[in-house]
Amino acid sequence: MKTLNGLTENQPVMGIDVIRKYSVARSLELMDQGNVDTAYLSVTTPGIWYGDIAQTRRLARELNEFAASMAADHKGRYGFFAVLPIPDIDASLREIEYAFDTLKADGVGLISSYDGKWLGDYSFAPMWEELNRRNAVVFTHASAPRCCWGNLVPSVHPTTVELSSDLARTIANLIQSGTANRTPNIKYIWSHGGGTIMSARFIGSEGDGDVLNKPAAPGSKLHHLRRFYYDTASAADQIHMQLLNMVVTTSQILYGTDIPWGNAAAIGKELEKCSFTPAQFRAIERENALKLLPKPRAV
Repeated sequence: MKTLNGLTENQPVMGIDVIRKYSVARSLELMDQGNVDTAYLSVTTPGIWYGDIAQTRRLARELNEFAASMAADHKGRYGFFAVLPIPDIDASLREIEYAFDTLKADGVGLISSYDGKWLGDYSFAPMWEELNRRNAVVFTHASAPRCCWGNLVPSVHPTTVELSSDLARTIANLIQSGTANRTPNIKYIWSHGGGTIMSARFIGSEGDGDVLNKPAAPGSKLHHLRRFYYDTASAADQIHMQLLNMVVTTSQILYGTDIPWGNAAAIGKELEKCSFTPAQFRAIERENALKLLPKPRAV
């Protein structure tokens, strides 16, 4: 076995040129080029909600069954995080049951906001209760709220600024709403290194420059930021990795690629520039994931 990395390889749902080039064969080729043995599939932004509940339910079921078939057809190469038909919470609860109990999903994949609602919104409470009951892994990919898919900042595409900002909004909302406190059994993974959430203003270190060297108070913002996991997709640069390691340490960093938009080999090269020790690098590319996720399906 090579490495258990490429954690957040994404099923394509936007970018027509990328979609046309994507195939299972191409996915496996990219994995091999990047020395990725096992990838976990998920749906990326903008998700599957386009205003039609029936369509969203159908897409969720089709995508989950397709991902399960990829895992079955290529044993040991793929796991998957099930997509849910949000905002239909009743249908989402049924899909959680089907995905975990029938398809044997490895977790659930969400995006950072749905119809202007971040993940700590009260309407999602039944979903979080069920996922907490199941001790689920929940991976959340950055998205952009409805207001920001237009020309909010001239000449700046939403993926440049708004995805990282929306990820920070939903992490803050999840903590501030009390959802994080109510779901201690959920293992949260955030794409893109958590976006822009790692700020002194949010953590609460103003006036206490030594806050990062002290144990985090139970239930505090820092407590939750340190229990969460963060992937390296679009965040493998030295600046982001240094910031993450300062706040949460490498034990919470997972190797993510954003395939087919990202490149596993390129992510590896970027991480090699980050002054990680060999032990830290092994943890990021393999060992952290093995502790968090079920072992890859046997070949």
